[in-house]
Amino acid sequence: MFKKFVSKTLLSMVMDKPAREKFEAVQEVKRANKRTEPGEAQHPYPGISTEMTRKISAPVPPPTAEEAEDTASLVRKALDLAEKELVAKKARRPMTGDRQALIDEAMLIRSSQSKVLDELNPKQREQLRVMALKAFGGGAES
Repeated sequence: MFKKFVSKTLLSMVMDKPAREKFEAVQEVKRANKRTEPGEAQHPYPGISTEMTRKISAPVPPPTAEEAEDTASLVRKALDLAEKELVAKKARRPMTGDRQALIDEAMLIRSSQSKVLDELNPKQREQLRVMALKAFGGGAES
């Protein structure tokens, strides 16, 4: 069910409505053909209404420049809205001076400790990884 939801969502972002309808109609034909017995005569569009048959055989016109521009503007608006929400979310919890100092100190400690790890040769690094995995209950997986 989740796969179907994600698939429909992605299709709606990539294909315009007439192309999506044609694709769904073709998929429906494939599903109907899978349900028939191997020895049965297969109708080209079994169980498909005449309306769906027309959608399958109708050519899909390419999007007009106006439709493409509308899509691009909708994407831009969505990105702008997401950016505004992100800025608003950050503004709700302002960074205090103490918190920023703590973060800066932690980053300095991290960078100084990562230099120590960079100086290890590959064999020592692997031994350290195995010891850490054992210490934290991860086992000695390689």
